[in-house]
Amino acid sequence: MKLVRTLKFKLPPAVHRTAPGDRGGLHLSDIIKYILIKVDPKRFGRMDIDRATQLRWLAGFCWEDIFSKALYKQLHPKRPRKQKAILFRGVWMTPDFLHTAGSRKTIEETKFTWSSSNRGITDPFYRHYLWQVMGYCLAHETHRARLDVFYAMGDYRGSGPQAKSYEFRFSTSDLIRNWRMIERYKEPARRWLAKTRKEALAYVA
Repeated sequence: MKLVRTLKFKLPPAVHRTAPGDRGGLHLSDIIKYILIKVDPKRFGRMDIDRATQLRWLAGFCWEDIFSKALYKQLHPKRPRKQKAILFRGVWMTPDFLHTAGSRKTIEETKFTWSSSNRGITDPFYRHYLWQVMGYCLAHETHRARLDVFYAMGDYRGSGPQAKSYEFRFSTSDLIRNWRMIERYKEPARRWLAKTRKEALAYVA
């Protein structure tokens, strides 16, 4: 066997789909990106996108497009996957999964993160995950949600990768309070997208 040469891995086009607004319309995730950049610019507002960052994005896109769907089949082999984009009060949303059992509905969202599992899912560090699922719950008229999180680096203490599932039941006041925040930032986020859609940094945890 002879190794002829080592090639530089060519990043696929998916890595460059990070500009908010590229899907058309204003999405809930776009508004949340804007909020995060405004409230925590040190963490979310940086623009130094190096190759390592792009590769981390690629892993996240692979999770979103491929692995999350495969995981759903493993977790729910007899339950068909329901995913549909909806427009709610001028904001587009696409939950990963929507379960229905009679009149009861449950939102299920999957996340891939390089951050540590040591923080609890209700820690402010992960607040944007809850903003998102609460928005989905309000739009789909349900108080129930499940969040499946794949921690690529586990607890950063030798655990290896970890996956955890969390079930939530939100109160009506939780959902309304969260949506008021979304509404407050909706128009500023729309203007931000129009001005900087090709340069703005999209959030990937």
